[in-house]
Amino acid sequence: MTKFWTGTLLALGLLGCSSDGPPGASVAANYPLPDSPLARMKNVSLLRAGDSFTMAGYENGQVRWARVSLAGAVANETGFDLPAPLAGPYFAATMKATPGDQLIVLVVNNSTTSPGSYDLSAIVQNLGSAVAAAPVVLYTFTPPTDVSAIQIAAGAAATGNVGFVAWSVQAQWTTVKYLMLPADAITAAAPTEYSVRYSDPAWVCLRALTGTTGMGFSLVTPVPGLASWETAELTEAGAISPGSDIAFQLRGNIRDCRIMGSPTSKGGYDIAFQETADIALATYFLSSNPGADSPVFTNRAISNADYPDSLSVPQPAWVSPAGNDVSLGLMRTAGPQVVRFSYTADRHGSVLDLPSVNGNTGPVASWVAPSDGISADAVYVTYTDTLAASGTATTPSVKRYFLKIESPLVLP
Repeated sequence: MTKFWTGTLLALGLLGCSSDGPPGASVAANYPLPDSPLARMKNVSLLRAGDSFTMAGYENGQVRWARVSLAGAVANETGFDLPAPLAGPYFAATMKATPGDQLIVLVVNNSTTSPGSYDLSAIVQNLGSAVAAAPVVLYTFTPPTDVSAIQIAAGAAATGNVGFVAWSVQAQWTTVKYLMLPADAITAAAPTEYSVRYSDPAWVCLRALTGTTGMGFSLVTPVPGLASWETAELTEAGAISPGSDIAFQLRGNIRDCRIMGSPTSKGGYDIAFQETADIALATYFLSSNPGADSPVFTNRAISNADYPDSLSVPQPAWVSPAGNDVSLGLMRTAGPQVVRFSYTADRHGSVLDLPSVNGNTGPVASWVAPSDGISADAVYVTYTDTLAASGTATTPSVKRYFLKIESPLVLP
């Protein structure tokens, strides 16, 4: 049964309020990754798969990927050429011999067997291999599908044993289909269908969700001023995890699919999303506890008025539990930040600025460790940092950070 909670808007806790306390989070580890084609790509995916991460990116017609340990050691970077698909690529990981040792690249292209149709295909490459396997067609979208309306979410189990892909057609379907992806993406199973609970108006923003298992998806029904955010987590057997099909009613409008969420140890979610109100941007977070009959509150946390210029205006990059608080990661060109709040949006501690040489950073990819409510909550974060050009070089050099961020259960 789908659960549904309603949010109440409170204007509290603006970032502009000063705090003399210690930072609400700390950089527990900082591993600048060695220079490589993958490290220089601005947009990457970070998938926890077994005892390491699968980091994958796509740029200028080439896929690059590698395994990155929790201590920032990069192993077996490889890749292959991939002409620009009609949709994608999206990345999943699975196990051939060891957890996470296969990358699965999901793309949509014109069907090779059915004129006017589009194929959702999986391209698999083994860790360290020089070549990729031939595409495996997982599904064919038949006419009159609008290819620009096809939405895909993909990822991997936190164990690295299996990957998944979910897809649907925005404004045309009220279901999401999904498949588990074992070794070589060879599956005899038919896609499973998930019925979207709220789809009027038509849902948007199908995205991968890093839940307790590492696998899942979310979507948004953009009711003006009262959007809903719907989630479903998957087990490795391909079922919906009990109690994970949840719909949250949010008092606001979600801007450009900028919404992040992570489960708490109590079975709820912390959610951060960005809203447009006239020309202003505001970042909110929402907390819930489905095990109690308490209301769910949506609290104003940050406004763009708190930032001096357009380069500094933030977007939510991740949200994670921090004891009885919420830790909010902010993606900014001027450099990522971490800000900590109580569940009533009162700021706790001072802002943590993540490293940057010249304040010119790229998009943030993150993975939030499932909270156990006991140990410090950890988030693994990676992003590029553009350095000043040296000598006669015409292209600025780029470095990539790989950080572990911890938020203590209780601030000193």
